[in-house]
Amino acid sequence: MVTQENYEEYIMMYADGELTPAEEAALLAFIELHPELKKELDAYKSLRFTPDTTQVFAGKESLLKQEPATRTISFPQWKKYSIAAAVAALVFISLFKYSQTGKKEDAITKAETETL
Repeated sequence: MVTQENYEEYIMMYADGELTPAEEAALLAFIELHPELKKELDAYKSLRFTPDTTQVFAGKESLLKQEPATRTISFPQWKKYSIAAAVAALVFISLFKYSQTGKKEDAITKAETETL
């Protein structure tokens, strides 16, 4: 069903010749209800290009990329990210352990002063 939200898609498909006869009839009926869209339909139809089959590129085979005999998969970015993650983990663990050690010492000192 052609609506205000999707009419542009139908117009493009119509210009490319991709609509079924039923969809084409629905689009043309929608255009009749909205004559301001007739210019847009004509503009899309005028933009249809046809290839020039008389011109042939002689070196067409030179455009293809040659595949290497063996494929190499490398992970240079993966190595960098894993090293960075390991360093960040070590820093985090060290800070966590250091903060826990300080709390234990404070608790021991507090307990000793209370017993005196």
